[in-house]
Amino acid sequence: MVADLFRTKHLEDGTKITVREKTREDLDASMEFYASMPEQERELMRIDVADRSVVESRLQELEKDNFFRLVAEVDGKFIGEAILEDLRYGWMKKTGEIRILILPAYRETDLARILSRELFLVAARRGLNNLIARILDGETWMYDTLRNLHFKHEATQKRHAVDLNDNQHDVHLMTFSLTRMWQDIENAIAESIASPREY
Repeated sequence: MVADLFRTKHLEDGTKITVREKTREDLDASMEFYASMPEQERELMRIDVADRSVVESRLQELEKDNFFRLVAEVDGKFIGEAILEDLRYGWMKKTGEIRILILPAYRETDLARILSRELFLVAARRGLNNLIARILDGETWMYDTLRNLHFKHEATQKRHAVDLNDNQHDVHLMTFSLTRMWQDIENAIAESIASPREY
């Protein structure tokens, strides 16, 4: 884990939020957060977030150093969550998988950008080069959000997943190159230094 991640930030509309690491003590807040998500979206989640014992077991994974979760809060209530799983082994040892969940009321803000930026920094500290995301065909908001964050749609696996009601879904594989992002930043800085503005 990244030690003591706790930041106070402001959304574009001035709303004050806290971004911090999720802990095992966040079970009640997590249950309230998931219950506030649209029902049709909960049915597409990887686990049954209405089952308290299942959510609690997922929180136990925070003890493993290849899982990282952060949350965004307003007045002590979760409004967003971001997850990074360091795949770490074999061919995928430089790749992490992410998911971002945000309450509908905050989806038109810059919260997704704030959460993704924090995950990018965590991924960089872990030495990851690439990120992937797997999105079901019904997760339209999440797909659009990742496209806005410059994730690239690589492939679609037809009827490759089932939701909590055993309905089949296509899975969209999306990727993001952290290596390319850092290189673009370095190039922009180098260009700025080489061509200083005149005032």
